[in-house]
Amino acid sequence: MEKVGDQPTVTDAYVINGLINPNYLLGGEMRIYRDLAIEVVKEKIADHFNVSVEEAAEGIIKIANENAANAIRIISVQKGYDPRDFTLIAHGGSGPMFAPFIAQDLEINKIVIPAIPPGVFSAWGMLLTDIRHDVLVTHVVEVNSENLEDIKDLFSNADERLLNVFEKEEGIPREEVISFHYADMRYKGQEHTVKVPVHTTDLSEEGLNSLIERFHQYHERAYDFRLPQSPVQIVNFHSVGVVKVKRPKIYENLVEGHPEDAIKEDRKVFINGDYSVLPVFDRQKIPTGVTIGGPAILEDPTSTVLVLDFQEFVKDKYGNIIITSRRG
Repeated sequence: MEKVGDQPTVTDAYVINGLINPNYLLGGEMRIYRDLAIEVVKEKIADHFNVSVEEAAEGIIKIANENAANAIRIISVQKGYDPRDFTLIAHGGSGPMFAPFIAQDLEINKIVIPAIPPGVFSAWGMLLTDIRHDVLVTHVVEVNSENLEDIKDLFSNADERLLNVFEKEEGIPREEVISFHYADMRYKGQEHTVKVPVHTTDLSEEGLNSLIERFHQYHERAYDFRLPQSPVQIVNFHSVGVVKVKRPKIYENLVEGHPEDAIKEDRKVFINGDYSVLPVFDRQKIPTGVTIGGPAILEDPTSTVLVLDFQEFVKDKYGNIIITSRRG
């Protein structure tokens, strides 16, 4: 049986090739042992494939980047969205290192690294997320005027259960809750459903036709066909309650100076199959509004940002790092 912790990781690969400073994790509070990273990649991969440790490490990085790019394809291309029309938001400890390669692969021209330290961005987001509860009631009902009162009652019952959750579990008065409604709908005889928003005006004899038409539209968008003559059913009655949390004010964070003042060192790295020397910037000291060409490495205590040779970056007035492509 393999020992726990003796398998090569993506972090090992980045450290071996000089893209991560092994002595600056968490601002230097945690050290990565580069010699052990070299040892495990050599033993497990490099010797097996008869390649250098640096080449093996770059192979790890490329596979990880491709997996990340494929995950984005699943939520974009396969759903009919072109990634080139979007901005890539990169956060987390490793996101800002993956992002430039992913952007290159998917032809995304703009990356934003938030001013909130990327390594704690998810925790920050959790603290600012609105309080939400959901109640889902399963009851198959055909959508027609004869069943209108049953449909209204089922939503009302779901709403009452939802408001009780806010009152009893959260201590939040029900008048502060903003409610939304959805219905999981299908054609009679189908197994799969489509989630459709339900408006207050839909719960009337005249409004039911609007709800049915909305379902046809959502179904056609999801499955590329509609069955206008088929009876329509609601399978699940979905009530959502949201209470808005107070948002903090975001202040400008202007930094003056010259880019050279922010350079910590020039570091030899292995990238794209060869060695290069890249400037390493202290992210906090990068001056506001000055466009700097890549390649470069930007460090802060919770993450490392990589900028490739065909990209450039600028820090905006709030401290966000904006990376754009110089191609095209």
